Amino acid sequence: MNYKFFAAFIVFLYSCGGPSACDCAEKTISIKSEFFKDPEMSEDEKKLLVSRAREELATCDEKIQSDSIFKKDYEICLRKNE
Repeated sequence: MNYKFFAAFIVFLYSCGGPSACDCAEKTISIKSEFFKDPEMSEDEKKLLVSRAREELATCDEKIQSDSIFKKDYEICLRKNE
């Protein structure tokens, strides 16, 4: 019985790690709006923004690729916030 509780607790702690699906959706929208805010952005500025976006969204991308429920929640939050 204690093993079941311990296993459930570990799963709960693991699920709490990292950003939430809605946090990831908000980051995505924020970066997208930054990219389109300045149509005269230089190529260097665009590359810098893309690089920063990849870094900031790396954890989100990993969770989206590995967790179908997280991906579904992310898509729901993305639709709500756009």
